[in-house]
Amino acid sequence: MSHEIAYRGFRIWEAEVGVVSNYRAVVDDREYFFGEGQQLHSLLSNFRRIDPIPFSDAHHAYLHIFDNALSSVQTCVDGNGVYVSGNIAELESSSTDKRQTIFGNMGLFTKLCVKALEMTGLYTFHSTSMYCPAEDTLYMILGGSGSGKSAVLLAGLEKGFQLFGSELTHFSYGEGRLKFFKGSVYQNCRVGNLVSDFPGLIERFRIRGLPSDDIWHSYRSVDMRDAQTALDVLDNPNVVAIFPRIEARVDSPEVSSVNSGSIVTDVLTSLCDKVSPPSWLYDSVLVPSIDDRQSQRQRLEAAQAFCNEAKNLECWRVMASPRNCLDRVIRDCGFQR
Repeated sequence: MSHEIAYRGFRIWEAEVGVVSNYRAVVDDREYFFGEGQQLHSLLSNFRRIDPIPFSDAHHAYLHIFDNALSSVQTCVDGNGVYVSGNIAELESSSTDKRQTIFGNMGLFTKLCVKALEMTGLYTFHSTSMYCPAEDTLYMILGGSGSGKSAVLLAGLEKGFQLFGSELTHFSYGEGRLKFFKGSVYQNCRVGNLVSDFPGLIERFRIRGLPSDDIWHSYRSVDMRDAQTALDVLDNPNVVAIFPRIEARVDSPEVSSVNSGSIVTDVLTSLCDKVSPPSWLYDSVLVPSIDDRQSQRQRLEAAQAFCNEAKNLECWRVMASPRNCLDRVIRDCGFQR
């Protein structure tokens, strides 16, 4: 392996992240950065796009990776820089789940990008989202892993909503109004949800070669660009926030409307999900949180602004099956249809 130092720059919206490494193969891996091969671990399952830019000393954040085959992994956070050193090449080559690598979509680089976005005034929800142009309404589905966000998104797409974000949704606030910025348009779908709950979407998105066994433990990256909104930025739309708990056998949905003032904690949790927790990489490496106190305070202010300033905000807690998860929400929302 060449030990020549590689310098790379990347932009997501207005946020810039620099990468410095003696492990060129990983920083030039097109599967991670540009979605080549439509892999589950692609960063394009998190972000709308990642643009390569010239490296400089003026980026918002930096990731330094130094491969050393004779050392176990060590990490350090220093200001806007994150340093990782150790036997990275060995871990990359032996990884059985590249989602949980440094540049995988569940890895350290995503957290650094989210933190860089915050430096530009964009805050990031762990949220799928979909848009109804006729009513100028953004439906945001917030929750942690396993809550059922993807199932609600699939239900919405089946009903004709437009995709705005398959995993993350960004927003900014100021002057009493919110702007929302598009997230990814590739969705890592559980095969069981497609086959059992939304088979019509298989043909719509031209999905081929799905496995016939173990469908509830298999995932497929689905290209949903054809279902996305025409606009990449929504300026102060109406907002519906949905907090789901999706289970297979719920014949009668349990749906309750909640006051926006009571969801600040839920909103803050969603804004922290993709930046605050430590990273567990390669099934063996724990990287401590890269978060800091000032960022946490600013995130709380953003959560409060969302709850106070989102236009015509309606909030719903939903326990339902994939097939009926949106029925009452759509029926009972107060916007004209």
